[in-house]
Amino acid sequence: LHSHVQNYAATRPAVSSMGATVVCGLFCHRELHFGHVGDSRLYRFRRGRLDQLTQDHSIIGRLYHEGKINEMEARTNPRRNILSQAIGARCQFVHPQVGSSNLENGDWFMICSDGIVDGLWNKQIEEEFLMAEVTRASPSDVAENLLNRAYEAAGKDDTTLFVIKAGGSAQKEPVN
Repeated sequence: LHSHVQNYAATRPAVSSMGATVVCGLFCHRELHFGHVGDSRLYRFRRGRLDQLTQDHSIIGRLYHEGKINEMEARTNPRRNILSQAIGARCQFVHPQVGSSNLENGDWFMICSDGIVDGLWNKQIEEEFLMAEVTRASPSDVAENLLNRAYEAAGKDDTTLFVIKAGGSAQKEPVN
């Protein structure tokens, strides 16, 4: 993918510096396997706790991940959107973050572009998942709520997300 984007951009001056970020996940049996480049993110919400499973490929993302700066400092830093890795974007080398997570019944996952997190703080994302636990909201309801909150706070630029809930076997409605 990286070389394809680079080759495409090399022959078209109007898009010579185009690039993209990517995060993907494969849910297989009781595990999630994921890959990531850039600042699109994968979150897991488990037993009341939100964890960012991916680390932004930027200096600011690394400092935040290492605990050297807090979320406020990361979000307000003027260099927060300068990526050290992206697909294309004249990036010579790409070293994706690859990882996995075991799946537990009731885990929530959010895969999203940076436009979602530009409008939402981690605490707000966590609140949506906590509320979903209480109200038994569907993944599509949670996604719609998160998207609406992100739109209200930061606009509609680059906003993509998927919300997935890990569960056991499907429950059947009682027959009367």
